[in-house]
Amino acid sequence: MKKQKFTLIEVLVVIAIIGILASLILPALGKARKKSQMSVCKSNMKQLHVASMMYTDDNNDYFPFDIVDMSWNDHLAGYDGRNVDYSDLNTNTPLSASQYSEGVYACPSDNVERAADVLTLSYSPVQLTIHGGSFINTGQRGITGIHWGSSAPVSAKISEINQTSGTISTFEYMAANNSVGAGGRHPSKYGGGGFSVVLPGTFFGSLDNIPHEESGKSNFLFVDGHVASHTPLATLVISGGGVGSAGDTTGTMWDAHK
Repeated sequence: MKKQKFTLIEVLVVIAIIGILASLILPALGKARKKSQMSVCKSNMKQLHVASMMYTDDNNDYFPFDIVDMSWNDHLAGYDGRNVDYSDLNTNTPLSASQYSEGVYACPSDNVERAADVLTLSYSPVQLTIHGGSFINTGQRGITGIHWGSSAPVSAKISEINQTSGTISTFEYMAANNSVGAGGRHPSKYGGGGFSVVLPGTFFGSLDNIPHEESGKSNFLFVDGHVASHTPLATLVISGGGVGSAGDTTGTMWDAHK
């Protein structure tokens, strides 16, 4: 029996059908991939919470802080599962990507380009006070303090936070100069590189770098350990009514002292 060949029209019809199916399936696959990445980011934040709680247990309830040679995440190195040598932590430089991995500190959706040989840091605790020499800024409402020079470490105590389920401790912050370890963004770079612990205003000033823009939401870790996705504006709602601002977060989810 002679085999019947496909005509050109039949081949074109099949190609067209495949193209239509691909146009329907690929966006769905893309959305599923982005949703999966967002879930991984949430899981990372929950693991950071566990590490932070172990740290507070060993440090009289105080959250980790930033100093000149060690960032807040350096202080968690003994609790977050990383095998980092102390000599690499107590320095004024970022951790090397050729020696270590980001672990839970990198959100898979974070595609912000950074300098070579640094580890991606996708998160930041909410900034509290800044102490350094003659410079003192005590007007902030977060949990994690910053100090350099002769000042004593300053951070909030978890036992002093009244509304743990309604208070943000850590948020997604994707920036080119946000990397794991000291250096780049840390206290000695004040006025230049900035800090590895930033203010809500800095978050609202970098919304273009939020990796879940298709949902319009970002992930937030709360003091009690749960992670929730909110639009940026939703985090500024004041518990007693009204809406705060990026410059004044009193009474909002960002306020650890309400």
